[in-house]
Amino acid sequence: MVPGPLLSFTVAETLKRGFRAAPLTILGHATLELALILAILGGLSVYLKQQAVFHTIALLGGFFLILMGLSLVRDGLQGAFSSFKLKAEEEEKEAGEVLAHFDASSEILSPSVMEPSGKYTRGRSLHPVAGGILISLANPYWSLWWLTIGLGYLSLALKSGSAGIVTFFSGHILADLGWYSLVAAAICGGRRVLNDSVFRILILGCGVFLLALGAYFIYLGIRG
Repeated sequence: MVPGPLLSFTVAETLKRGFRAAPLTILGHATLELALILAILGGLSVYLKQQAVFHTIALLGGFFLILMGLSLVRDGLQGAFSSFKLKAEEEEKEAGEVLAHFDASSEILSPSVMEPSGKYTRGRSLHPVAGGILISLANPYWSLWWLTIGLGYLSLALKSGSAGIVTFFSGHILADLGWYSLVAAAICGGRRVLNDSVFRILILGCGVFLLALGAYFIYLGIRG
């Protein structure tokens, strides 16, 4: 399976939301794969193998990836994502303000502290769980992988019955979770080392990659 779009999305969301973006993205990815496995076992593979279905997925997926890529490029150019280093310092400062404004007798926080800081207010964006589902679904190679390699694994797992299916699915998802969590941990670990310019370059790189991949998928869909 080609994980490029999902990896790019995970990197971008980790820069914005922190480490939790990785497991949430994989949760969405796993939800979709579980639904697909059940559908394949129910006979959906016969319809998914039709050429027209692949080309439709390629066109729609390519269009969606281009939209995601444009959004990331825009955010990178505008510097919408502040670096973790600045965020960490801001969080520490706000934590100190909370303690300073805490009234032990009334246990009420100062309204100025309770209100979120506008400096790091996020704009509307796709939730990681929804992103894990939509990004995977938008990648035609994801469907192709499941109809070839994935279907082969399922056939082998079926020889052991339900236990084989559960073992195969659990191992597959745990591998994804481990890899993407490692990527997220590496990004979070560098939050006090990397500056804003590096983060903006990462976001721009992810955006350009999704644009190129989306254009390629549209080309595949039109060529058919």
